[in-house]
Amino acid sequence: MENRNAVIRPLALAVALSFVGGASAVGSGIVVSGLGSIIKNGNQVKVQQNTDKMIVNWNNMNVGKNESLNFNQPNANAAILNKINNIDPTVIAGALNANGKVFIVNPNGVLISKGSSVNVGSLIASSLDISNKDFLSGNINLKGDGKGKIVNEGDITAAKEVALVGSGEVTNNGKIYSKTSGTALASGSDITLLFPEMGKMSVKVNKGSLNALINNRGIIISDRGDVTLTAWATDTLTRGVINNTGVLEAKGVQSLLDGGVSLSANGDINLGGQVTAHGNSSITSTKDVNVMGSVKVDGDLNVSGNNIISKSLDNGDEPHGALTSGKNMTLDAKNDIIMPYINVTDETYSYEPQSNNTNNLNVNAKNITLNNVNDEGNTNLTAIKGSSETNSPSGNITLGDSDLEGNLTVKASGDMTLNKDMVVGRDVNITANNLLSSSSAGEYPWSPKQLNTLTAKNVNIKVDNDVNIGAIVTTLEYNNSDTDINNGNASITAKNVILDRLNTMSNLTISADKNVTIKQFDPRAYYGSDIIPVAKISADTVDIDKSYAYSNVQITANKDINYNSSTNRMRDTSLTSKNGNVYLGRLNGVGGTHNNLTISAENGSVNMKDPFTVTGDLSVTAGRLGMILPSSLVVYGNAVLTTPGNIWSNAYTSAHLFFNKNLTYIVSKNSTIAPSFTGPTVRGFTRKIIKN
Repeated sequence: MENRNAVIRPLALAVALSFVGGASAVGSGIVVSGLGSIIKNGNQVKVQQNTDKMIVNWNNMNVGKNESLNFNQPNANAAILNKINNIDPTVIAGALNANGKVFIVNPNGVLISKGSSVNVGSLIASSLDISNKDFLSGNINLKGDGKGKIVNEGDITAAKEVALVGSGEVTNNGKIYSKTSGTALASGSDITLLFPEMGKMSVKVNKGSLNALINNRGIIISDRGDVTLTAWATDTLTRGVINNTGVLEAKGVQSLLDGGVSLSANGDINLGGQVTAHGNSSITSTKDVNVMGSVKVDGDLNVSGNNIISKSLDNGDEPHGALTSGKNMTLDAKNDIIMPYINVTDETYSYEPQSNNTNNLNVNAKNITLNNVNDEGNTNLTAIKGSSETNSPSGNITLGDSDLEGNLTVKASGDMTLNKDMVVGRDVNITANNLLSSSSAGEYPWSPKQLNTLTAKNVNIKVDNDVNIGAIVTTLEYNNSDTDINNGNASITAKNVILDRLNTMSNLTISADKNVTIKQFDPRAYYGSDIIPVAKISADTVDIDKSYAYSNVQITANKDINYNSSTNRMRDTSLTSKNGNVYLGRLNGVGGTHNNLTISAENGSVNMKDPFTVTGDLSVTAGRLGMILPSSLVVYGNAVLTTPGNIWSNAYTSAHLFFNKNLTYIVSKNSTIAPSFTGPTVRGFTRKIIKN
């Protein structure tokens, strides 16, 4: 090609933009391969192509506003290569029509100006060169150092595909419509296009260019093909960049889920406007993906980058920074992910059967911050800092207001934080350093702020340090006969567990290295169920302010147990302190009721401060520090009080003690039983057993 290295005149593009064209502005063309002819008739230029492939060298191929350039080709698969040897860009300001493939190659650029009309079978406009040999053999390999811009500001319609390809800036400010094979905007220095007889056009960037840049401020629509934007640069400082503030739409065929959007760059991808696709879609960047608009895909959506961050344009009422997938969504970032709106639903394809492989959200990054997540499938969040990041604040996950209908699985080397109350439709599995929650305002302005609640069918939490949230609630689910209860379980492993409320409907297990503090403790069984769940707590110390347990409760502590305002009419309670004391109540006058109650503090004391009733048997064991009974104690079963120490009363004068069956003291010879206990009401026998 002549003048390949000619310097573009500074005003060349400005002249091209203002080009209006005179009569027969299309210059001279010479057919150098294939058979055909060029016929000029006033402002009409006809290019007759008589072979499947033809090559024409032009001194210019400009089309004025009132002109038309028409390619008459043998069939829709016929291709013509137009090479322009001119120091100015090629300007299409009028009409360009063709029934086959039209290639326009000009190293100084191609401008399809505003008000123009391009109606073709296929259009490939490029500032990169292609050898005649490659074109004739069907190897569409475009490469070179052409610096011209490829710009569309007009209206392009193609029966098959449209490809705008350059080594620098490639921009669409107009409208591009491709019916079957797709549309591509690509920037690089070596690019290969593939056009299969059946299927969609594909684009491969073999080598980047110095200043690769893709802009879409207009509308790109493909009926049954993909919309592809790709920009790759060789310079690590300039990097290939994609900017979208317009509309990208790959309609596809709903029954086939065809037609996707593919964006790839080794620089930033800035997504404003709207991106819509029926098929699987991907957004890939080696730098940042900035989501400023709406991305809605009915198939799978995969987004990867250094950071995936949402930014608000603040220019309308509609929310910005939204990602939506009708199948599955995967977000993968080397550093941070911050997204305020995520939807993984199958509303468009509600007629399709649900499966475990549908509507899942997978998010992987060093730090994850999500809000307004609507996921009908399973949600998997993973934030793990690298082994070399010893002091890096990585591995943190923050989850805000969300509707999660499937399972929630969290793996965080840092903290997992709930920003709002979280309701999960299935199970929750959390592995983290800490599980924390921020506070939210009460129902009324004067209501106190409360920490947030986590609700699910089953909850499994394993953290290295603290669980400190508002509440954990597990709910039930029945099978069709409403008799099989498979949910409502909770398992918590931590250093400290601090909860305002714990409400489980089946088995509960808490294992804490240090302290368990629960303000309202409410483990229970489904009413009428013959399955008796067990609530087990193991810790250094246990402090429960109010208990409304309707399950078997087994609490074991190395040190003190405080069990206050306890009510467990239907089930058994067991409180065991290995090296500390057991306190039942806090002298606040609020008693409780238990079925069978067992209290053991062999190396400490037992202090029953508040009045309570035991409908079954009572067994109390204390060490040499002895035990203190409440001012009122009613036991309908047998009672056994064991201590080598003394037995005292919390009553000032005499205690009201009623034992419906037998009362047994197992004490040492030095033990003292307070005088107020000498005459308790015992319906059975009173025995005193002395042990050394």
